[in-house]
Amino acid sequence: MLAGVQERESFAEGSLGFPSGHAAVAAALTAVVAANLKKRWLIIALALGSVVILGRLYVRPPAPRRRLRGGPLCGRRPCGQPRGCAREPPWHRFDSMRTHLTLDDLDGFLELPVVAVLATQRRDGSVLLSPVWHRWREGGFEIWVGGNDVKVRHLRRDPRATVLVAETELPYRGVEVRGEAVFIDRDVASSALEIASRYVGDERGTAFVGSNAGHDLIVRVAPGEIRVWDFADDFPAD
Repeated sequence: MLAGVQERESFAEGSLGFPSGHAAVAAALTAVVAANLKKRWLIIALALGSVVILGRLYVRPPAPRRRLRGGPLCGRRPCGQPRGCAREPPWHRFDSMRTHLTLDDLDGFLELPVVAVLATQRRDGSVLLSPVWHRWREGGFEIWVGGNDVKVRHLRRDPRATVLVAETELPYRGVEVRGEAVFIDRDVASSALEIASRYVGDERGTAFVGSNAGHDLIVRVAPGEIRVWDFADDFPAD
């Protein structure tokens, strides 16, 4: 200890010390400011100072939280399982998402009948998300839609579109394509049959397309940008 410096008493029940440095500073500032205020502002300053002091004395401030990979969320220090620690949610540990992939790395994922999500833009700028059947053909998504569908109206006004396909089982493979939609009006019936049969089989697909042919279209979205990912490093195959 430095010479001539007297240690201040530690805080304990019945002592005159402050358990909070913030409370001590608030009390000192209140005293200094109050000496130079008129009665009306003096009352306000004392009230504010009292709120801060009492709040710091009797309301415990939140402890800083540390995220320990694979461990609990604890206050102030790493620990095993002390009181007040919560086990870290498992999704916080997904830190090995593989993104530098190609479609070939997904082992035929786009051949599976996974329902895709098509994003189109409304006139007010908000986004419409629609579940759609699709097929991957020659480097782009092809989607069967009705000619008067709201998605078609959106895309005729603004052709920008995003298609997302992601599985809900391990290893959580996914593909996102952003590009401009192109309408295909030739051989729609045969394309629609192929797309529908992927999801419901040939027999039901034929019946479904036959009753919904009309003036349908195929919407094609080829990649302007493409993202491919999975979590195979987090969940290696057995």
